[in-house]
Amino acid sequence: MDLVSGVLGVGAVPPEVGVAFGGVFGELGGVGAVFYRDSAGLVLRVGETVIGVGAGVVAEWELSAGFARFALVIGAEVLFETWYRGGGGEGDIGVFVRDVLADPGRRERVFGGGGR
Repeated sequence: MDLVSGVLGVGAVPPEVGVAFGGVFGELGGVGAVFYRDSAGLVLRVGETVIGVGAGVVAEWELSAGFARFALVIGAEVLFETWYRGGGGEGDIGVFVRDVLADPGRRERVFGGGGR
């Protein structure tokens, strides 16, 4: 991922970045998505939309009639929401984000965050 534009591609992180880069990418609603940790914390980027998923942000994921609903919420405010066909399983980035955000220890450790 180009750290400035957010464009996804295959390649190495340039050494001048000076940090280890880790994350996962996939699609949400047919749009490229990347879930990663930057210097401020966990981030989900879907297309041009960038959402910081810090403390208090919860991921909701549900499957109904063959469509998955994925949303990031804080309290009653929906920060991001999308629907997509199918879903679930190991390759679903929405499920991965939900599972990470639901587990405080995993949330702290994922992508080199340190933690306990």
